[in-house]
Amino acid sequence: MSILDLGCNRGETLNFFRIFYPFQRITGYEPNKVLYNLLCQNYTDIELKNLAVGALTGKSIFFDLGDNMEGGGITEFSKEYLQGKVLDNRKVVDQYEVDVVSINDIILENTTIIKIDIEGFEYEVLGSVEPKLLDRINLLIVEFHFDDNIVPYEHKDLRFILKKLNNCGFRGITYDTKNWVFYRNVVHYLRFKYSKIFARILKISNF
Repeated sequence: MSILDLGCNRGETLNFFRIFYPFQRITGYEPNKVLYNLLCQNYTDIELKNLAVGALTGKSIFFDLGDNMEGGGITEFSKEYLQGKVLDNRKVVDQYEVDVVSINDIILENTTIIKIDIEGFEYEVLGSVEPKLLDRINLLIVEFHFDDNIVPYEHKDLRFILKKLNNCGFRGITYDTKNWVFYRNVVHYLRFKYSKIFARILKISNF
């Protein structure tokens, strides 16, 4: 069994998966070059890839948000972002080319869990993933972004994504419209839910 962590950032979810899903192979994807190097120092037992995940394999421009917790992404930020005019300390401090791998090329036969936090590109990824590949997944953990400063994509429609996942047999739960957990069997959801509770009580992970 394997887990994909798309958008590892500083590794909060990697740490969570490593502890509560110890017998599953974990692969993390992080295109931010600074964060990737940090992850390589802290998670030597996990397979890490300095790649972005998108609809198609190729190359893209990565917009680096510097020390901001969001890290950045390959979504095309608005001019206000690029010029540093956005409030709460979020602005693009660097841009560079990164390699992109298609979501359809990384879902293996034994992939059971995918976590997606890729700063607005989740619509493109989920909109393009093949339904037959989603059939392999038991649990999807997704953070959706609605920031108006991110240029919308064709599939940037939460209703479209929810309908697609529902048609693939997923049920979804959210507490704030932004963070969602999609599951096929309630057992998978409950295991994840109570693992998160224990992680916070024991102060193991802030995820």
